[in-house]
Amino acid sequence: MMMSIPLDPPQFSADFMLIPTACCLVWILAITNLKDDKSFWVRLLAMLPMVFICVRYLTWRLTDTIVWNSGDISTVISLLVVVAELYAFFVNTFSSWTLFLMKSNRSPQADKMQVAVYEGTFAPMVDVFIATVNEPDSILRRTITGCLNMDYPNKQIWVLDDGRRAWVKELAAELGVGYFDRADNKHFKAGNVNNALWQTHNEFISFFDADFVPSPQFLHRVLGFFQDPNIALVQTPQSFYNPDLVEMNLGIQRGMTNEQDLFFRGIQPGRDFFNAVICCGTSFVARRAPLEALGGMPTETITEDLMTSVYLQADGYEVVYLNEAISFGEAPNRSVDHLKQRIRWARGILQTLYTAVNPLTCKGLNIFQRYFHLIGSLYWTTFPARLFLMMLPLAYMLFSIQTMNATVDTMLSFFLPYYLGSMTLFSWFNRGRRSPFWSEVYEFIPIFALIPNVFATFIDPFGLGFKVTPKGVTTNKIMPNWDVIIPCLVVIGLHTYGLLRLGAMWSWEAGNPALMLNLVWSLYAMLIFWMVCLACVDVPQKREDIRFDQQWQATLQLGSYSVNLTTADISESATRLTLSKQLLKELRSHANKIATLSFPEMGIEQVPVELRIMEGGGKKDLSLLCLWEKLPQAYYALLLRHMIMRLEAGWEDRKVSEWHFAWQFLKSPLRMHSLTSTT
Repeated sequence: MMMSIPLDPPQFSADFMLIPTACCLVWILAITNLKDDKSFWVRLLAMLPMVFICVRYLTWRLTDTIVWNSGDISTVISLLVVVAELYAFFVNTFSSWTLFLMKSNRSPQADKMQVAVYEGTFAPMVDVFIATVNEPDSILRRTITGCLNMDYPNKQIWVLDDGRRAWVKELAAELGVGYFDRADNKHFKAGNVNNALWQTHNEFISFFDADFVPSPQFLHRVLGFFQDPNIALVQTPQSFYNPDLVEMNLGIQRGMTNEQDLFFRGIQPGRDFFNAVICCGTSFVARRAPLEALGGMPTETITEDLMTSVYLQADGYEVVYLNEAISFGEAPNRSVDHLKQRIRWARGILQTLYTAVNPLTCKGLNIFQRYFHLIGSLYWTTFPARLFLMMLPLAYMLFSIQTMNATVDTMLSFFLPYYLGSMTLFSWFNRGRRSPFWSEVYEFIPIFALIPNVFATFIDPFGLGFKVTPKGVTTNKIMPNWDVIIPCLVVIGLHTYGLLRLGAMWSWEAGNPALMLNLVWSLYAMLIFWMVCLACVDVPQKREDIRFDQQWQATLQLGSYSVNLTTADISESATRLTLSKQLLKELRSHANKIATLSFPEMGIEQVPVELRIMEGGGKKDLSLLCLWEKLPQAYYALLLRHMIMRLEAGWEDRKVSEWHFAWQFLKSPLRMHSLTSTT
């Protein structure tokens, strides 16, 4: 039988200020359901009652829940829990609330400033840099074509090839763009960019990674800002045309939004208000003169983009953020690539603490810039605290250590309103683009890889190498990432053993607060780690081209027979058309005729295609897969142009309700899509 541990009597009863708290929670729910978050005053009205709820919760947490009289180990762990919780709160929650509250909207300014660009009264020459090292032909051709599709005429496009590949040079010549390479890969991407910087001369430079495709109006929307001579750089969001690893591996591509929407749609607009925007390496335009004054892109760390923005801000320039989806790239959808990317970000950002852009010592930054840049670095140090909190129930279940002096009543009274209010505001501020339920899963995917890398960076900041995130990788088999899955299964096993131990040794009393609280927390931790396991079983990805769920009118012609159909999805090499059984009979009667496909809206006419009938199960309609050989470049440019424009037009409507997020969260652990996927 487990020993009973004496606790201090609570100082606050469960009904302490409960009615005002309930009123505040109702107010938050009312505001978030009746109003959007575009107005600062509406955001403030929603935030103020949350401040009251938060102060009440933290006061209770600090004064009433620490275990002081249960022995040294319990007291130490109880204090560590409070420290971990407070650290995560002030680094993540408090700073995020501040940025959500103060976020700016530059779109009206872009509308006004782009007039001079369209009229030609402000039409400077722009160098367009496309940095590449190991991307395949299909991805690089897509980006170059997208840059050529930009409507702005005064531009010169350059491919910066750090792979020194002959076929890339030939591709650049074929498409009529410039080409740079160099003898080595010194300083990685920063060195690659600087090599081109000193060989070009136009007043402005637009930067794109090799997998990012700008919309036709990209330069028109961005360049107008530079009529203000104090603006040195304009950053735009990273939007993605493919599902990320969680969407892909859990089979919920149509029910989720990309994980980076939180940073690019919520955090960066708030940073813009304080002129603390982070340059993110792609999809931005910079004024050449300030870059050259810096000596080019900084090379001290592997996050040259972050350092560039901090240096510019320290020099008194503005780095602004236009929160519009006007370029689209490829998100890592394999867990191994996702981890490489996160480790690189963590190491590079922490490395800045050992350089001249350390926000605590960098000259020229104001107090808000110092704070938000410091918080951006400290974010990566919260992962040990997150893991510690998830492991906490084991202290009770395995060693009978009481870590919190609380009852079920006080938890419901103090913690539940805080939790519900925080989750409601989080979902509302992100406007259907990021769910609090899924945030935990995304945060814990890299946690076992990040923690040792964070400590290693503090010990030896510049001792490790640089790894580029691969793009366009295909595979025909399921690939579990055991480096993530095995630690997660160990954690799940420990929690399971702890629960079994409780079941064997404890009389399951419903009124036992420690048992009930640790039971709930343990089950939640097991759910999160199981979701991480499933998300890190990479499903087969046989297609190199990305399929877009877009509906276009198409005309299929077989000899003299033609029929108008609608696309179900479309890619750069094929399209799938919706088909009825009656149409199938008609098509089969013309089976021996040469098939061509036209897209009248795009200006694409009579492309020869190979037809394949695809039969769905149950009540699903038949569909017709039309595959074409490599499109002529002119048609390919039209196809890409219209697909990107359709993505751009639909970005604002890409939102998911919190109920849908929650439903996907509940059913995904049971579907086990990644373990049963064969396509």
